[in-house]
Amino acid sequence: MADVRQLSYFVAVAEELHFGRAAERLHISQPPLSYAIRQLEDSLGVLLLHRTTRRVWLTDAGAAFLDDARDVLARLEAAERRVVAVASGEEGRLRVGTITPALDGFLPTAVRRFRDRHPNIAVELAEQPTDAQLDALRADRLHVAIVRLVDHDLHGLDTRLVHRERFVAALPAGHPLERMKQVSLRRLAGGPLVSLPRHIQPTLHDQITQRFADVGVTPTIVQTAATVHGVMALVAAGIGAALVPASVAATGRSGVVHRPIRDALPRVEISAAWRLSDQSLALRRFLELLTRPAAAPATRRRRGP
Repeated sequence: MADVRQLSYFVAVAEELHFGRAAERLHISQPPLSYAIRQLEDSLGVLLLHRTTRRVWLTDAGAAFLDDARDVLARLEAAERRVVAVASGEEGRLRVGTITPALDGFLPTAVRRFRDRHPNIAVELAEQPTDAQLDALRADRLHVAIVRLVDHDLHGLDTRLVHRERFVAALPAGHPLERMKQVSLRRLAGGPLVSLPRHIQPTLHDQITQRFADVGVTPTIVQTAATVHGVMALVAAGIGAALVPASVAATGRSGVVHRPIRDALPRVEISAAWRLSDQSLALRRFLELLTRPAAAPATRRRRGP
């Protein structure tokens, strides 16, 4: 089988049609060049060059082989350039998982800025719940997960807080509280509510339920939906009001109005998570850009035992 050195030697001789000039071009002496060409012909079992004391010219087989040899060398050179570009973080693919609030809020702008700065890195976005993203990270199906972390197993992962925002009230158009500038939890609990099911975010669900209890009321959840978009659809249909991240208000869904919450509620905290073993420069550059707009986000590292 021909090796890269033999191919490059053959191309030089085929283009120069002179062993002496080819040797000068390759910065080697003529005997090893002649020996390499004979080795190549022996391994192929084909004569590639006619030689006389005065002249060198290609056989028909050599002319055909020249095109393929050039193609192989060009592909190898391109592969070398690409692997260097990938290693330097200037080319490649970045698979990003995300939850709905990030996709509705800050993430598209961050991805657009990243692609403007690194146009040769393809960014793939996949909307998934937090648990599914963490599983995908460990299975090497994602490079980075944009998630809401509450008592999740972070063994083998690193995390960084990248975004924090408030909850707001999402009200069906024409709701009795629509005329108010701010909505209290007590008044909100006076009507039907829709929400995510507790199992999706049990700790956060319990924290919000406790806030209602702190003001002396119990929320009446009449229906749940598996995603924030599903919750918003129920609100738009007039099923009930809901507590949603403030970024959802920016989507401007028809039939829904948003009002600030007067009472204290836990903030929506969104983090980036990635494998501790992932040393990709593309990932590092994405994380740097992702956290730059935030106000001094703290880095949190959690390791397993």
